[in-house]
Amino acid sequence: MKKFIILLSAASVMLLAGCNNTPEKAAEAHYKKTIKAHSGLKTEAVEVTKISEEGEEAVVNVSADLKYNEQLKLVKENGKWVVK
Repeated sequence: MKKFIILLSAASVMLLAGCNNTPEKAAEAHYKKTIKAHSGLKTEAVEVTKISEEGEEAVVNVSADLKYNEQLKLVKENGKWVVK
């Protein structure tokens, strides 16, 4: 049983490590993490295109349709509206 758990753990680590094994997958994961960090931003479709890859470096283009929806509270200070 102990060997099975160790084998299962090792397989899980290898599987997770392989999830971002391409520049495109890594860029898409980074993009989604960035969007998630900004409230009000939503994205419908993400397109990732590899431009170049040389050895340990790559350049990719990430494009998406963004939707922005946020409710802001404002207050008038010294005659000017500012976000609270």
